[in-house]
Amino acid sequence: MKARNNMERSDAGRLTSRQKLVYEAIKKRKEHPSAQTIHTILSDGGHDISMATVYRQLTNLVERGIVQRVDLGNDTRYCPGKTAHAHFHCNRCDNVTNVLTTRDIIHEIISSSHDNEKWRKGDEWCFSVQIVINGICDNCCGTRDISS
Repeated sequence: MKARNNMERSDAGRLTSRQKLVYEAIKKRKEHPSAQTIHTILSDGGHDISMATVYRQLTNLVERGIVQRVDLGNDTRYCPGKTAHAHFHCNRCDNVTNVLTTRDIIHEIISSSHDNEKWRKGDEWCFSVQIVINGICDNCCGTRDISS
């Protein structure tokens, strides 16, 4: 865990001022924000930043591996986590949060549908894995009738 925090600090240290703004807007939230939410957070915080700039910086952060893109079909969210993990998407409030998983669990999922000898080439993954669990979060289960 300490190495991951050092890596985040190291990566964040090489960011432009706009990239740092976008990265910090993502990192400070428990739920994973959309580009529109990031833009609103920054604008409400007094930063003069366009939506196009937010998208450019997000693309750059994803390409550099500093944040992960979480594809939800009709929406995209952004996660500051670098380690392999799953996400939970609440169908009621639309929040996306991390689900604690281990690398072994992810390997087991991959192994159940792919030949172990072919899905890895040395230390390199032959494909990316994105696990999104859809359901209703604890907050929403406690406040509304889940049958609706």
